[in-house]
Order: sequence, then structure tokens, then C-alpha cells
Amino acid sequence: MKGFRPEPARSAAPDKTPTSKRVYEQLRRAILHGEFQPGTSLGETQIGTMLGVSRTPVREAFAELLNQGILEEGARRQVVIANPTDGLLAEVVMMRDALEPVFASQAALSMDVSDVDQLRLIMIRARRAIRARDVNAYLDCDDDFHLHIPHAVGHHLAEDALRRLRGLTRLATREISWEDETLDRIAAEHEAIIEALADNDPQGAAAAMAAHLASSTPY
Repeated sequence: MKGFRPEPARSAAPDKTPTSKRVYEQLRRAILHGEFQPGTSLGETQIGTMLGVSRTPVREAFAELLNQGILEEGARRQVVIANPTDGLLAEVVMMRDALEPVFASQAALSMDVSDVDQLRLIMIRARRAIRARDVNAYLDCDDDFHLHIPHAVGHHLAEDALRRLRGLTRLATREISWEDETLDRIAAEHEAIIEALADNDPQGAAAAMAAHLASSTPY
């Protein structure tokens, strides 16, 4: 559990994020970054002590992570880190491949310049993570990129569904050794999607997303 700790306090402005949301984000990140192994039991008191919060926000964070399939119910009021089955992952891939090209096509019709710029900023961070050989930082950028597309056009139900699919994918691929060349190729595919979105080309955006998904599935 090295590295799993509360976010450091910032001096600029007080953080008004609800405690349960902060706990959810920190715990989700720790799990997807490999701080806990599949099957590890987590208790409310344990996590609350680690993060310096009461059991209530931990319980609420657990409920959201259970809903997303990242946690599973365990014994004695504990929860455990999920280990997705091959069958579940096949379903995830099927749903992702069906949905994301549609999201891209819809976004190309209505995404504004500021949101296209936001995607470009995400890719600047992604390229920086590749140079630093920080795979978790890169994969976080990868999530941000894909989730921003439905978010930008107000498709929040789609965004929530995609967050769950991507969380399960991250959970299943944490042991993969990512080569720089692979990450560079994926980044270039993202940039091709951005260009189609910037050109307001729904067919091109859908095709670029479909090609990207077909080439980047690691299992």
C-alpha cells in the first residue's frame, strides 16, 4: 500500500470537494495504480484511519466502487478488490467498441473549441508522462481523454457508463508491461481523433475511435 495517503493540503484555495468524493477518488486511484492486489480485503476503519476520515465517507466511497465493480462484497462487512473474469472483460470490450465511436461521432457535431483544446492539453500531459516513463500517469491521461468526450457534450449517463468500463479495464491490465512505442502509438491515435473532432467530422471521428479501440486492446 506504498504511496496510498491523503492528497497534500494546498495553500491556494480550500478544497470544497465532499469528503466521500475525495475518498472515492483517492481509493479508486490507489486500486487502479496497483497499490492493492486483487482479492485484498478492505475495512472501513482501516481506510478511514489511512485517510484521516470517519467511517461514513469511506462507506459511501465503498458503495460507489461496489457499484462500479471495482470492489466486491467480502466477509465480515469487508469488501475486496475485484478481479474481473475473462467473460466480464469480453463484455466490457463489446460495450466499449459499440459505444465509444458513437460518443465520438456525437461530439464531432457539437464539441466547441475550448473542449478540443482541453483534449489537446490532456495529450500534452500524456506525452510528458511517456517521456517520464510514468505509466500510471499516462493511463490516467488516457482515462481523462476518453471520458472528456461524452462529458464535453453533456452526455453524463454515457460518461458514467464509460467510467465503469474503463475502471474494469484498468483493473484487468495493471500487470501489463507497456512499451514506450505502444504508448506513443496510442497517443498518436488519440491525436487523430482530436483532429476529426476539431474538423467537425462525425464519420471521421467515429472511424478514428473505432480504429484506435481495435488496435489498443491488450487482451
